[in-house]
Amino acid sequence: MTISDNQEPTKKSRKVVRAAGRSSTKRADVEAAISAVTNIEQEVIGEFEEHREAQLRAMLSDGSAAKQILGEIKGDISDSLNRSHDFLQLVKQIRGNVTAILEERFPGQLPEVSAEDLPHEGAIFFSTEIMQSKIDATLYLREPNAIFATERVFEIHKYVTKYYRIYKSQTEQKEVNLRLNGSCYAKVKYNDKAVGVIIHALLDNVVKYAPAGSKADINFHEESGRVRITFQSLGPKICPEEMEKIFLPGYRSNAARERDLPGLGLGLGAARQISDMLNIDLGVEQDEKECAGFPGLHSTRFTVSFNAIDTRST
Repeated sequence: MTISDNQEPTKKSRKVVRAAGRSSTKRADVEAAISAVTNIEQEVIGEFEEHREAQLRAMLSDGSAAKQILGEIKGDISDSLNRSHDFLQLVKQIRGNVTAILEERFPGQLPEVSAEDLPHEGAIFFSTEIMQSKIDATLYLREPNAIFATERVFEIHKYVTKYYRIYKSQTEQKEVNLRLNGSCYAKVKYNDKAVGVIIHALLDNVVKYAPAGSKADINFHEESGRVRITFQSLGPKICPEEMEKIFLPGYRSNAARERDLPGLGLGLGAARQISDMLNIDLGVEQDEKECAGFPGLHSTRFTVSFNAIDTRST
């Protein structure tokens, strides 16, 4: 939970603080943590950006260089995570406390649903959820074996809906109409946290590139023991020779780089590594023609396909 540094506590807030004990954090701590963890990616930009093009050229000319490149990125990630260890722990603490508050206010209701009804607590909850997904992505790049952590059975539609709610507020702020389409009752069996990194990466890509006034869709299609989910939105041009490169750790398409938006391309890199190791299909396609009214942007579709283990008719 969070408490104001200056605000006079109410009877209820004092009760919550006593219950939380030492886990209580001040607003200044929350703001510092959010600021620090949001910039984790930025900490490593300067460390390997100047070497990125040379590394990619080496990799494309010699496939064996890929492991060396990933190894160097892992080193940068490890250094950044180690320097930010205290803030990462604080984020986990804040995430746990705000979740407890949401569960107290709305017993039996999912935190991501409750967060929509409490703007201030909800903003903190959604921020920490996104931060945690970014942290998980870097951890899986650093420690690939963690991808094979304990599997569990879960309904993929409900799971994606959680991330849809988390990103809905961000797309609304950008004036992008994000829609969730289609029903699905299939269950899948994977490491759900690893799957969450894939979903996070694809939605993060939507938020980053979709322009104001545009629409973005998450479409479900279920058939023959498979669940296919397509994330469709407008994005910068991806040349044919870049279609596979954009899934390489650290690579961004030429058009994306020209837009000078923050990021290292680690999200899609982590998503591809997870999908390959768990035998999940992940791909991208794009319309060749620019979208009318949005110069330089094309309709882009990232598709991820899962094996279903249980399908029920509607």
